[in-house]
Amino acid sequence: MTSISLLSQKKLTRKGLLKPWVNLTLITHMKIRDNLSKLAKRNQIDKKIFTDFRNLLTTKIRKAKAEYFSNKFKENENNIKETWRTINSVIKTNNKINNNINLKENNTPVENNKVPNKLVDHFTGIAEKLTSNLPTPQNIATFYLKDRINNSFFAEPIVSIDILKTVNKLKNNGKGPNIVSTLVLKHNKDKLSDILTNIFNKCFADGCFPYELKTGCITPVYKGGSKSDVNNYRPICSLSPFSKIFERIIYDKMISFIEINTIFSKTQFGFRSGLSTEGAIIDF
Repeated sequence: MTSISLLSQKKLTRKGLLKPWVNLTLITHMKIRDNLSKLAKRNQIDKKIFTDFRNLLTTKIRKAKAEYFSNKFKENENNIKETWRTINSVIKTNNKINNNINLKENNTPVENNKVPNKLVDHFTGIAEKLTSNLPTPQNIATFYLKDRINNSFFAEPIVSIDILKTVNKLKNNGKGPNIVSTLVLKHNKDKLSDILTNIFNKCFADGCFPYELKTGCITPVYKGGSKSDVNNYRPICSLSPFSKIFERIIYDKMISFIEINTIFSKTQFGFRSGLSTEGAIIDF
């Protein structure tokens, strides 16, 4: 692929053909296929010549793709993380939402300036609709808490090193409310760590999660079906990096308490550090 010109790379990228399994030979054959297609449309050659060549090339591309992924799986057969990354690159589609969502209500188009409110009303009403359909419980919640833990959860004061470690783990995705970017936060973490430590410790002492940190940027993601139906979108909420830092610190402290007191079930493998589906299969 190194011998492909920069102009050709741009054209292939635009057409979605710049793939790791597409070599220079296949690219040459693609150009021949395109030329044969033009000649067939002009009736300068028999259409069967084009279709035969196109079908043969399609088979070769599929074979090259299969060989590429087969080799990738062999290379990463002892690396579960890379194996799943390869699988996800195949099965996951990139559903980027269009900035202009055209909704309809009772077959009547919703005005563009009213679409955000319609989506917000729909997303905020989902929980209420679900809970209204739940059956009335026969027992109170404490009935199911058989093995009680005598130790009380106590959150030790946050220190600056907690802030620094958590900031380093943040992803530079640039999403969320425009308060401060993650990149800026990382560059200034040493100056901000003491300030954030004092603020978060104050929140702990008061038992308060600041309202400002609850504000997020909601992106409606299309699921399938009619794009004009509000029910066919799901909300993805991106919070500010400050909210993520505070949440992560609380999470780490709670997980530490749960692990020390062995509250987790022995058959709980999901969402736990060092455990995965492999452990579940072995246990089974």
